[in-house]
Amino acid sequence: MTTANGRATTAMLGLLCAALAACDAGSDTTVPFDAAGADVFVLDGTAAPDAAATDRAAPDVPRTDAGLDATPAGDATARGDDAAVVSVTFPDTLSCGATTMATVVVRNTGTTTWSRADGYKLGAVGDADPLHPGEPRVWINAGDTVPPGATHEFDVPLTGPTTPATYATRWQMVHESVAWFGQTASHNVVTSCAAHSDAGSPPTDTGSSVADAGPRPTIDLAHASVLNSPADVASWPETARINTLDLNLDGVYIDFTKRDGAGSWPDVPFGAPGDSLEYTLWIVLNIDGQWITSGCIQYWRGLMRNGGPPSGYAMNWYYDASRWGRMTGHQPAVGEWVGFFVTAGDARNVTDHSGSSVFERSNVVVVPFPADPGAVFSF
Repeated sequence: MTTANGRATTAMLGLLCAALAACDAGSDTTVPFDAAGADVFVLDGTAAPDAAATDRAAPDVPRTDAGLDATPAGDATARGDDAAVVSVTFPDTLSCGATTMATVVVRNTGTTTWSRADGYKLGAVGDADPLHPGEPRVWINAGDTVPPGATHEFDVPLTGPTTPATYATRWQMVHESVAWFGQTASHNVVTSCAAHSDAGSPPTDTGSSVADAGPRPTIDLAHASVLNSPADVASWPETARINTLDLNLDGVYIDFTKRDGAGSWPDVPFGAPGDSLEYTLWIVLNIDGQWITSGCIQYWRGLMRNGGPPSGYAMNWYYDASRWGRMTGHQPAVGEWVGFFVTAGDARNVTDHSGSSVFERSNVVVVPFPADPGAVFSF
């Protein structure tokens, strides 16, 4: 058995292939990410015996649920199905009733090509997850394929249960009606019911202070560099106005004129059949004198907050240099001027017009970046 053992200072854990290359198949090998660590990421589908392995732990045996053959993982690998978890983003805490989007990036290490039509999905281990009500599967988008050696990012909506406790969320690739296979991503999430405000009510001013950022700049999107999103967003009509931007520990609440009601932006299909997104939140950063922007956080209709705390934006929003280039690793300093706006539909990992049915956006608001626990800005 091979485990990667280390302290996760955040919910993101990226597996370093070079670090694991020395591990012998079938041996008991522990690769330390951090000498003070206790989190365990299980690579061979079997949980480590110590108590620390409850975080990011795989099921003890392959699943044998109804509709799935009781096929050992080794047989699945022999058929060509195998997967490695490249990185995960899970929250450490979540307020009761709050929602957020976790991500699991998986590499196809087998010899078969994954597609929606062939039944490849990310599944909740045990066909149920306490933080993911509804269908226990996250589908590959229609038309997408994941050939051997390629990676795929699955967005996993999570909702805090109404009872405060520590909940384990576990996810693994599944070839539907064939077998579960590959590494398992898992994380313990602590839910608390004390701090979360009524999701049906607009946010109120928290009174949080931010540093004096000097004169407020004006951002012209026509001169901004766009990464991992539609490059022509500056030319999209500005049909919506932002009224409130609330950045807090549970994520970003943003109120704008086309969010709700008869004139709101239309939903677009996303993920499993029947699921959809309404809009995407963009961030605009000034890096070395150049404004750089990307649509990072997706919202479905009725989702009040998403994206996590202000201190985690670099980790949770734009963490992959192959997609976000110079934005990667740039955590805004407290008081730094940062822009925000929204666009209709899905603009994350979409560089053409396939993620939207209308090509509209809001105005860009520029605010001094707050420290945790955040701040509320009204316009």
